[in-house]
Formats: sequence, structure tokens, C-alpha cells
Amino acid sequence: MYAAVRFLTILCAVHQVFSNEERNYWGDPISVECIEEVHFDKTILPTVMDKDFYIVSTDPSVFELFRCMFEKLKMVQDGKFVKDEIVRYVEKGPVRFLKPNADNPNKIALEAYEGCKSLEGDGIGQQAVNMRNCIIREIYKYK
Repeated sequence: MYAAVRFLTILCAVHQVFSNEERNYWGDPISVECIEEVHFDKTILPTVMDKDFYIVSTDPSVFELFRCMFEKLKMVQDGKFVKDEIVRYVEKGPVRFLKPNADNPNKIALEAYEGCKSLEGDGIGQQAVNMRNCIIREIYKYK
């Protein structure tokens, strides 16, 4: 089931990139569940991420949303990041989405994680956003 959710999320993202429809990056089941769980104000969703997929909002509710998503994806357990889960998710999601022709997505994901694992922030939600933005930046560096 977990793999099916990831596949559906990636499939939806790819469809949105190649379609002329307005993009909705928040329609996957985990995002929807967390939006409801943390009572997130959906009206600010269009301002959360920029065109390059960086989280640009500093609204505390965004940090709470990402805390929820990282926990539900098992990328955070007991208040700590889980390397294997993050690398697996980054390899299957962001690397394949941003660098679809990459020869070694696992290497890119692992190196991105290693370069971003020590980021700080006020609470796990802000750390998750900082890590996510750092990982996206690291992925973009690859040719």
C-alpha cells in the first residue's frame, strides 16, 4: 500500500508537470491527510512553494504540515530523521522527478541526504522544511 501511495504521488506530479492544468502539489493522500489533521489553511497552499519546488513560506503552520508528512512517511521517528526512509523517498520521488535521466538515483539521494542531514531549525517541522529545501538544492546541482 505504501509503495502504491508513493507511485500515485509521483504519477500525479508527473501528470501535473506535463499538463496544462493548474498544478496541485498537495493532492496526494499523505498531504491531504496532514492538511486535515493539522487544520492547515488551504488558502495559503499556493504561496508555500515556488516554481522550483522550494518551500518559501515561513508560516509556522507550514512547519507543522511538514512535520506531519515526514512522520507519516516514516522519515521522522521519535523526533529524529530516519536516513534510510529519507534516502528511499528522495530516490523514488524528487530525484526521479527532477532528474529523470539520472544514471544512479540512489547515489544522488544518498549524497543529497548526507549534505543536508545536519540542518537546524526550531522544531522538527522547520528542520524538515530546511532539509527538504537543501535536498532539492543538492539534486539540482547534479548534471
